[in-house]
Amino acid sequence: MRSLLLSQAMQVIRRVTVHAAVPVLVRDQRGGVLVVMAVLLPVLLMCVGLGIDISRWSLVKQELQRTVDLAAYAGAADFAVSNDAQGAANTAANLAEMNGAAGGTSRPWNSSTKILSDGQVTIQVSKGIRDSQSTAFQVIVTQPNTISFARLMGLLPAITIAATGWAEAQTSMQPCLVALNNAGLGVSAIGNASATLSGCSARSNASIATVGNANISASGFYANGLITGSETGGPLHPNDGVIADPYASYSPVQTALGRLLPGYGPPFKNNPNEVSPPLSSGEWSSWDIKGQATLLRGIYYVNGPITVGAQGSLSGTGITIVTSGPLTLKGGASLTLSAATTADVANYAIPGLVFAGNSVIASSFRGNTSPSLTGVVYYPNGALDFGGTAQGVSSGCLQVIASSVALKGTSDLAAHCSDYGTLRFNSDATAAAALVQ
Repeated sequence: MRSLLLSQAMQVIRRVTVHAAVPVLVRDQRGGVLVVMAVLLPVLLMCVGLGIDISRWSLVKQELQRTVDLAAYAGAADFAVSNDAQGAANTAANLAEMNGAAGGTSRPWNSSTKILSDGQVTIQVSKGIRDSQSTAFQVIVTQPNTISFARLMGLLPAITIAATGWAEAQTSMQPCLVALNNAGLGVSAIGNASATLSGCSARSNASIATVGNANISASGFYANGLITGSETGGPLHPNDGVIADPYASYSPVQTALGRLLPGYGPPFKNNPNEVSPPLSSGEWSSWDIKGQATLLRGIYYVNGPITVGAQGSLSGTGITIVTSGPLTLKGGASLTLSAATTADVANYAIPGLVFAGNSVIASSFRGNTSPSLTGVVYYPNGALDFGGTAQGVSSGCLQVIASSVALKGTSDLAAHCSDYGTLRFNSDATAAAALVQ
């Protein structure tokens, strides 16, 4: 009986103890706070770390953007002066590397797509964005960045940040008639002269004038001095400064001119109605052509004057004539010559260059019949009387560069010279560049 009473008493005590302890445990939250902190602390640390990483990414992005903007502007500014896409792209790459972009061991240039690759730097030359007639430079720099806190959290180990800059070279029309002398009258059209410059401009480092009933039609007229006369169809840009001789530093032309030795070599001469055997490239002291002469492909050095008589005929394809004397066409003289293309060069002919001379004596590319020419006629030291026609006329390639040019008779010039590798340059002496994106 006593043991039964003891057992019942113990059961009552246990029930009372449990019921009394439960409210105490419910009211005590100190252990719960520790649990919550243990769960949230890694999340909070991760958020802080990501915030620091994102701030760093933003700073790197800003620095890269400044780099690509400066590089794109430098490339466009270079192109505005030089018209050399590859050279300007290299200028942009140089500036990008100077500002921290990692370049490659080489800089391959794709002339078809006009893309230069340089390690982390990619530069593409394309049509303008604001003005499709201009040239744009796109510079892209990519830079891998380690992610300190995110990597500790087992997230991304690294991220690639990229920035793109756009700038546009605000260039002017390619000239096909250039007078380099900066004094007096640079380009003139006299009497009943009529000149058409198809898709190109006239550029004078002095003045431009039409006299009498003469007229010149061009895509634009640019002069260091005044532009006068009533028949100068096209926009006028007087007081526009001077441009440099575009071929002064072009080594193929200057090397050929430097090879001239006045008076060196045998003379060439034929008689009226005489058909001479075709000439091969070589050196002569002078040419006096009164009959028919044909030139084979190649380069010809004439260390003296060239004269084509009233019944004379001079023709050839894929040729370059380099002379130390003046050229004179008389009466009904016939001149039909074309320069070599870049794809069809033989015997050291210079692509795109049909005539080059260093004489200070005036030359005459004008007879009763207009000469038919393709390529560049380059006489930087002498005055030219000119009245010639581009083969193919408006779709052809004929550029005249001389100390001064007097247009007489009928002339048709054009600058469709991509197949001939002629140099690109601007009419405007104040070409500029601007960021566009």
